[in-house]
Amino acid sequence: MGAGLGAARRVTATAVFDAVAWPEAAQRDVVRAFVSLLCRRRFFGVPDAERLVPLLRRSLDNQEELTEALGVQVRRAVELLVAAFGRADARERELGGRGLELVTAHEVYRGAVSVMMRLVFLLFAEERRLLPSDNELYATEYGAGRLRAGLEDRVAEGSEEDLEHTSAAWHRMLALFDAVYHGIAHPRLTMHAHAGSLFDPGAFPWLPQSVDDRTVLHMLRAVQRVEIGRGRAREVRTVSFRALDVEQIGYVYEGLLSFEGLRADGVVVGLDGREGRAEEVPLSVLEALPSAPPELAAALAERYKDSGIGSPAALAKRLTPLGAVERAEARRKLLAVTGGDHPSRSGCCRTSA
Repeated sequence: MGAGLGAARRVTATAVFDAVAWPEAAQRDVVRAFVSLLCRRRFFGVPDAERLVPLLRRSLDNQEELTEALGVQVRRAVELLVAAFGRADARERELGGRGLELVTAHEVYRGAVSVMMRLVFLLFAEERRLLPSDNELYATEYGAGRLRAGLEDRVAEGSEEDLEHTSAAWHRMLALFDAVYHGIAHPRLTMHAHAGSLFDPGAFPWLPQSVDDRTVLHMLRAVQRVEIGRGRAREVRTVSFRALDVEQIGYVYEGLLSFEGLRADGVVVGLDGREGRAEEVPLSVLEALPSAPPELAAALAERYKDSGIGSPAALAKRLTPLGAVERAEARRKLLAVTGGDHPSRSGCCRTSA
């Protein structure tokens, strides 16, 4: 079912309600929201701004904000994927292999961007029925649309940490990429070969065969759920790829091309800041700054002010020593990202890495 809104000099906005995409766990709540949106009261018994046509018009006005947020989140997902490639490289080297020794940092970045854009185009194609997403075998064994829901169920039953020890989602994604390129001829599923440079398996033959399911979950969250607004006005929205224009996808892709991958000579720390402008700083640079919280806060605020890192007062508050429980949790997270390589040190603070 759909409802449309058109006006002179404006594009047409369409709201599509596809029951196939409604998650089973939240189906009752979604149905109630659906009824609330289209019942008689919505047209006569609510303020003008809450009626259907103004809501559609407001949604149209918010498309630019959604595209900007999607671009930032996809870039973050690319960074997560590059980090996962780095971990795979380290594991292979530890086992005596060459890892990504012959692959340039630029090529690693291009590979991660390609994987993320494959995901975006697949979700776009599935929602527009350009792929057999209504086929049960495709939907349960190949499709990208339902993959996040399965991973979220595993998190609900256990924890995200559990996903770090499996890589079934990554294998499923690789199989889907191959199916889109080569096609499938099976009694229960037929897919035409689409070929094309984006899904060419020979473009990045070095892609690792194992990326943990936790990374894949965050990749999927980045493209399927977008955070809009700030502070109390912040909300999470599910992205409708049926409503996305090709131009919006192109905007996201162009944004990724404005960045570059580089090999770090040492440990690099990411500092919190404004979305899209956060700084990544060598640890050696941070260790050369004053160690006392007030002086360190002032130095960080001055040196990285363009990133939106915060005022000296706000940073000083975040740099106060942690309590015992917080210290243990911070140490656990640090050990997780360093593979257990962490010499005993006396202090942990509230800055994010």
